Amino acid sequence: MALPASIIAIRLARPVVVRRRTILRASRLAGILLIVIWGGSRTAAAAEDAGQDLTPTARELSDQALRQYQQGEYDAAIESFMGAYALSNNPGLLFNVAQAYRLKGDCAHARDYYQRYLTAVPETPIKGSLERRVAEMEACLKTSSATAAAGPTGAPHGADGGVVTAVLPLVPPSGSASPQPESSATMRGIVWTLRGSAVALLASSAVFGALAWDASKDVDNAPTQIAAVEPNNRYKTDTALMLTFAVTGVAFAVISYFVGRYR
Repeated sequence: MALPASIIAIRLARPVVVRRRTILRASRLAGILLIVIWGGSRTAAAAEDAGQDLTPTARELSDQALRQYQQGEYDAAIESFMGAYALSNNPGLLFNVAQAYRLKGDCAHARDYYQRYLTAVPETPIKGSLERRVAEMEACLKTSSATAAAGPTGAPHGADGGVVTAVLPLVPPSGSASPQPESSATMRGIVWTLRGSAVALLASSAVFGALAWDASKDVDNAPTQIAAVEPNNRYKTDTALMLTFAVTGVAFAVISYFVGRYR
């Protein structure tokens, strides 16, 4: 039986429609692929541009300043620290700048930056050390002014042109002690025990004084506030022990003196 002409036309047109749909799908897929490739190339280009940004950050400047500080390049370290401070506004960098100025010998700027740091961080754990450092910088400025006023040699001259030096008075010898009665063995033992204890205590005080001095130097040479905390704590502890042993030793020495004198 012959098919109607309309059905034959539909069947003949169906492959053409399927091919068109396939072409449209392929075109869409190709367009999506091109968009993905273009977006990826834009991202890669942006990442490459970011990698070429060589503007130093605050951390890089701070690390550079620490290296310069440790090498004794204080002017360069100050410049780098200030650059890092301008970018980060971290008050700890003011302490670093003050340390560099002090080691450079610039007492005025060192004092100013110590004070700026104390103003910015009033509750810093090394406040006592910094206040002493400010006082030292004040004394340094006064000494410099006095030296400049005294002239090149910094000392007054006598009539003959020689330098006048201060002479300390001699300590007059004490009178000879009158003979003391023979003391008992027990009293002598007490006296020598007290004297030995006094010597041991004063020797211990000297040891802790040396340790406190070393800790003070560590605080002075600390490039950052954080690095100064631990030696500052050691300085406080060693100083307290030094004073305790010194006072106790002197007390034992005085007691041994009076016991030996009136025994």
